[in-house]
Amino acid sequence: MKQIIPILIIILLIITGKVSAQISIPSPRIEYGVSQEVIRYAVSGEDSALGSLAGRSGSGQVWDMTNLEFQNLGVRKTDYLDGKALSGISDYNNVSFIISESYADTMKFILFILTDSTLQTIGELSNQKDSSTFMDVVYDPPITSAVFPLKYGAERKFNSAVYFGDFNFKLQFHFIVDAWGEIVTPLGREEVLRIKLAGDGEFAGSPISVNNYLFVTAAHVVIPVAEIQEIVYSGVSTYSATYRKFEEK
Repeated sequence: MKQIIPILIIILLIITGKVSAQISIPSPRIEYGVSQEVIRYAVSGEDSALGSLAGRSGSGQVWDMTNLEFQNLGVRKTDYLDGKALSGISDYNNVSFIISESYADTMKFILFILTDSTLQTIGELSNQKDSSTFMDVVYDPPITSAVFPLKYGAERKFNSAVYFGDFNFKLQFHFIVDAWGEIVTPLGREEVLRIKLAGDGEFAGSPISVNNYLFVTAAHVVIPVAEIQEIVYSGVSTYSATYRKFEEK
């Protein structure tokens, strides 16, 4: 009888929303031809509050962003395109799918490799409308964005070089699902896994660390529901954060 009571208490807590259950996410299926409008909200300069949220790892966490002053950055028309459209172009033969984002006067394309076991980001291409000038960000080798099944404790280490215009620098990456729980935004509460994607290296002669904390659900693995970014350069940390509202069209 003594063993049954704690189990009943745990079940009651889960039913009443007092405890979140960690989730496991399989490799997503990409639906082509489905358009979304993604409204992006962002905040920066709240280093103390965001640093505190980023520091919360482990089981059953709650990340409450409702006290931060986010700005609406507008709507991004988002489409998923089949990477086979680029077959025959040697640099892009391995592309599985592309995310196309259109906002303001800018077009952006993010290239991915997707298998049953991993999601990798190849790079980003963007330009202003009516312009032939592209700004490229290339990751070589591609950056691992997810490992499937995606679950608490999943981990991988790898190296990549980041090429951005005339700049390039090498980073040692550590991918880990370091937490699970609930994220709270002005849109409500969602059960999430948190990915920490940390890159450490050197830029312009000084040490740099880029830590991305990605909050994902089964429906939103490729584009997280929210994220916090920490950049540590020459010993100084700066933070920014984003959450998103997804609307099917």
